[in-house]
Amino acid sequence: MEVLNAEWDESALVQKLSVYLPEHVMETLRKRAEREKRSLSNLAAYILERAVEQDKDQDSEGSS
Repeated sequence: MEVLNAEWDESALVQKLSVYLPEHVMETLRKRAEREKRSLSNLAAYILERAVEQDKDQDSEGSS
């Protein structure tokens, strides 16, 4: 799996989201966050941002 470096724009507006996750998903995220030396919140935001960007890319490819 290719890991991309994400840049965090401190001036960007951010909003809070609370989610309920299955225990096995939470444990997997905790382990990955620890391995990558980042907070669980930061990892979740990073994963969600990447998913949104990939979805945008797929949408733009489909409409071309």
